[in-house]
Amino acid sequence: MNLFYREFGIKNKDTIIILHGLYGCSDNWISISKQIEHRYRVIVPDLRNHGKSPHSDDHNFEIMANDIVSLIKKLAITKCHIIGHSMGGKLAMFIADSNPEIIDKLVVLDISPTKQKTEEKDEIASFHNHVLSSLAKINLSIIS
Repeated sequence: MNLFYREFGIKNKDTIIILHGLYGCSDNWISISKQIEHRYRVIVPDLRNHGKSPHSDDHNFEIMANDIVSLIKKLAITKCHIIGHSMGGKLAMFIADSNPEIIDKLVVLDISPTKQKTEEKDEIASFHNHVLSSLAKINLSIIS
């Protein structure tokens, strides 16, 4: 998948890739990227099914990791730092586990590497289904 991404900073410096969380997109990281662009090359993609990236029925960490690894190869990055927030943090850990050779440093925010119990997964899924169904009910035509 050809992900949309934003690029900031200096091309010949160390590269940082920032991965947003669920319900997020690259927009969430523009201000941070601008604060560090004088020291790094910063790449901030919209993950699949988010922001300006293509949408697909296929959505899991393995596929999303392949998307990011493909982007890294496309941009001719040999090694990078990855920062991941929430779902992006889980994705960052997945990438580091499956492709350790491309990771120099890993920063994971607001999520842990522990496996969730089935009842926790069900509770989280129920919460997200509630959020999504509530968002779908919003009448966007009356908002200016």
